[in-house]
Amino acid sequence: MHILIGKTIRSIDIAEDRRAIRFVLDNDSVVAVCYGDGYSETWIEDVIGLDAAIGSSVLTAADIELPDDMRRPTNRTYFEEDVMEYYGFALTTANGRFLVAYRNSSNGYYSGCLHWPGDYSDDSTSSSITWKPAQEGS
Repeated sequence: MHILIGKTIRSIDIAEDRRAIRFVLDNDSVVAVCYGDGYSETWIEDVIGLDAAIGSSVLTAADIELPDDMRRPTNRTYFEEDVMEYYGFALTTANGRFLVAYRNSSNGYYSGCLHWPGDYSDDSTSSSITWKPAQEGS
């Protein structure tokens, strides 16, 4: 079961460098860190449906395939190699659906993902991240 299921999200922040997302809960927070294999970069491109996520208990949480209209080139200034991969993560609550759209740029050999607590051994970097409140479509 995903770490966010059954939790109530109070706010959502994105790292200033867009390489992590923080879900602030009642008495805790959960940080997912972007990971890129080898010579690749992964970052959060957009968040959609903030109103659905805030103040309601999470019912489901899963990686998803992004719809075609969300598979568009980025406007970010990140390392952009030959191949851009488009990833998504969705939460559903009683208020609707919240989506994180993230990207990975590489030479085509590497990929990326979001690492959640328990997926990786060192989460100590989250204490040094500069956070900004998430904004719809940002």
